[in-house]
Amino acid sequence: MTTADLILHWHLDEVLAAGGVVDASDNHLNGTPEGAPKSLPDERFGSCLALDGAADALTLGQTPRLALTAGYTVEAWINPGHFPAHGAGIAATAAQVFALALAADGSVDHVSAAGAATVTAPPGSVPPGVWTHIAATSDGQAARTYINATLVAERPLPTGTAPGPAADAMVVGRLAQGPLGHYDGRLVHVRVYDGPLTEAEIGLDMAEDEAELAAFVRSHPVDFELANQDQHPVLFIDDGLLGQPMTLTVRNTSRQEITLRPLTGPVSAVNHHLALRFRPQTLAATPEPVLNAPGWQVLRAPDPSTGGDTLYFLCTAPAPLRPGAGLTLPLTGMNADGRGGTRGTRVELGYQQLTFTGETDELSGSRLQFLDVVNHLGRTDIPLRAAFSGGNRVLSDGSTPNTLRLRVANASHDQPLTLTGTADSGDGADGATSVVVTLDVEHAGESTDWALLTAGAAPAATLAVTGTSDPAGLPVTAFPQPLREIGAQSLQWKLTVPRTVTVPPTGWLELTLAGLVVPASLGQSQVYVSYVNVPGYADAATAVTVEKSPLLFAGQRAGLGTTAPQAKLQIVDAPTDPNSGSLVLGPTDGTSSNLRMGYHTGYSWIQSHGSRPLALNPIGNNVGIGTAAPSSPLTVSAAAAHLQLRRDTVDVQAGNLLFLELFQAQSSTQTNPSIRFHQWNSFWHRIEARPEGFHLKTGDLTSDALVDLYASTLYVQQLNLGGLLVRLHDAEVLNQLSSGELQVELYDIPHSRSGGTWTLRLVGQ
Repeated sequence: MTTADLILHWHLDEVLAAGGVVDASDNHLNGTPEGAPKSLPDERFGSCLALDGAADALTLGQTPRLALTAGYTVEAWINPGHFPAHGAGIAATAAQVFALALAADGSVDHVSAAGAATVTAPPGSVPPGVWTHIAATSDGQAARTYINATLVAERPLPTGTAPGPAADAMVVGRLAQGPLGHYDGRLVHVRVYDGPLTEAEIGLDMAEDEAELAAFVRSHPVDFELANQDQHPVLFIDDGLLGQPMTLTVRNTSRQEITLRPLTGPVSAVNHHLALRFRPQTLAATPEPVLNAPGWQVLRAPDPSTGGDTLYFLCTAPAPLRPGAGLTLPLTGMNADGRGGTRGTRVELGYQQLTFTGETDELSGSRLQFLDVVNHLGRTDIPLRAAFSGGNRVLSDGSTPNTLRLRVANASHDQPLTLTGTADSGDGADGATSVVVTLDVEHAGESTDWALLTAGAAPAATLAVTGTSDPAGLPVTAFPQPLREIGAQSLQWKLTVPRTVTVPPTGWLELTLAGLVVPASLGQSQVYVSYVNVPGYADAATAVTVEKSPLLFAGQRAGLGTTAPQAKLQIVDAPTDPNSGSLVLGPTDGTSSNLRMGYHTGYSWIQSHGSRPLALNPIGNNVGIGTAAPSSPLTVSAAAAHLQLRRDTVDVQAGNLLFLELFQAQSSTQTNPSIRFHQWNSFWHRIEARPEGFHLKTGDLTSDALVDLYASTLYVQQLNLGGLLVRLHDAEVLNQLSSGELQVELYDIPHSRSGGTWTLRLVGQ
């Protein structure tokens, strides 16, 4: 056995009202939540913590208790919902003494000693939707990873690895390097020890957690739901004399049959099986709730300890309740007290005089449920209207932030609307008027076609009042920053005012929604707008439709990948090479050619695909490069360096390569192709090709006048000078003559006085 001490143990079965998670160790190192982690019921552990993968996490400030100089063990049960592409943090210290992260392939990365070693569990070690126990240890010599108390990976630490700092902090549910890599899923039983546990000791912790589950099930054998006719946990504030019907459902959540003990006498605060407790000013004084269930009695009585009301239930004909089975208790005459306005509250179900069948020990305890109290008093025709200003279309590419302007207007032409401030309501924020805006959120790996926001972008999304119809009488400064809440599947803002304000007839507020990164799906989404506690009116809600599209219009312009197109059509994409393309014309299945256009980081391009050529103006008209008025089929206009024929390939065989060809197809008449050199009003010359060779001529195509050739050295086999053929030998003689090295021979001289014939022979050396 090791001598490691337990540093902390977060059960994570609830989040306290004060906002913390409790440490069950003797060190009382309670955690602080980021975002809005929620406690959820769980079939295996009874209750667990759910993190949303966007903003939820738990932190522990710097403490010397985390001076893990002699090694460590960190454990957790995880049940991931989704695997983010770039990994999700499970638990880590700020100094990276240890860091556990879940990878996209279901493996677990265990970083030890500030990166001195990384131990990776095999892919698929942690499946989605299943509880898995992970543990990581270090003894200063090696780092090890355990899955379900079985060693799956280990790696030695480098010699001389420095111990951890004298004090450290910790984060659970995201990476330690900042608000990145949030974990999406369920989490329970996070433990940290100041030394390494053995495999057997890790197994004991797992068994203890399972034993706690059995104890939890025994102490919480039932659960309940109080719901209205729409199966929602909502209690209305209503002026009806009969109240509203609601149903209390009590279910056996244990693995054993439950029996209600037989009781004698009438139902009372002492003699009952179930007690449904409400907070003060939750139930209205009238009407009186009525239970419509044979074999049951109900009594409403004040609760002296809380000042609220309690409904006591007694079963006069008990019957066994099988595992998973439920009791249905229909109630009428339920009505909420209107003094607090629309608000949220909790209702508690206490139970007693229950046993597991065949046992004598009493089962007693309580469970809690959240209950919405909603105002149905007043007129139902509230004149508030919500609509988008400037368009309702967003770019749904999964990466571009969008902005929407939502106007909430008083549609009445003669009646102002009062918005009660938190300081004037008498019940603070609970009684104040509020405008609640809600969006649906899509998590990574989901396909929620109606979602308007990706979960990863939810923390950056904002809502603010940016304009009003009456800047002087209804200034923007009267509206503070709305309260934001990121839920498991939604993002919500609650807008209230500190002091009461009045929206005049036809007046409006403009709410700007910014930073909306919309999932890459087409269709419609809804923005839900609720009006709560508007004096004289029942609470109401509406939904405004948002069009999700890959093409966004801005005035007379359209954009793909941009919310602010700078042309009639602008496409903004990630830089791509010519194998991809932001624009593709034609099929890509290989049956035909297709034309692609795009841009890279250092250039823009146009490319023909399908192993087909690219033709420019194949049926006529001119092409200009650097000019808008080409005078030829191809005109290149530039200050210098008009054309370069370049070969950069050096790793293939060279030799005779064709760089430029002037080609004339078969013709009945002779064509003499030319290349012309022309300076305006100064000179023009051309090189003309003929069957016998090249001619240097004037630039006038109607003239065959020859022009001079200037060269430093001219290499030829022979010259034709005006019809006189000068060969190599003749040139050699002329060269000797010019150099004074020519020999002369005279022979066959006749001796006739009257004359004769002289023969002169030039002999070269």
